[in-house]
Amino acid sequence: MEKIDQRFDGVVYFSDKSNQIMIILRNEEYLPLSACHIDNKKLFVYLDEVHARGTDLKLPLTARGIVTLGKNMNKDKLMQAVMRLRDLDYKQSVVLWGSKEISAEIAMINGIKLDEIS
Repeated sequence: MEKIDQRFDGVVYFSDKSNQIMIILRNEEYLPLSACHIDNKKLFVYLDEVHARGTDLKLPLTARGIVTLGKNMNKDKLMQAVMRLRDLDYKQSVVLWGSKEISAEIAMINGIKLDEIS
């Protein structure tokens, strides 16, 4: 938790053991999301690929998503991840992150220079 930005008081994630939505707080206390009374603007939400499909969490209107791109990412998986932001057409936004290899491939396919991808 010490590496998480100070703006956040906890991290929301799915437990590997119970598949339940959990929160880990700064004091390293674990509790179910349903028992948490922290403003959702102060929570960092982590969704792995498995939970990007079908998960519907109430996220702040100003939420920013980060989607990591990989070799096996297809349009369906990308859209499932991006659309967790239900208000993307309003104020929510998304950033796509890819390795140098993925970024180079995107640049090549689109006929642009690698340094044009920001």
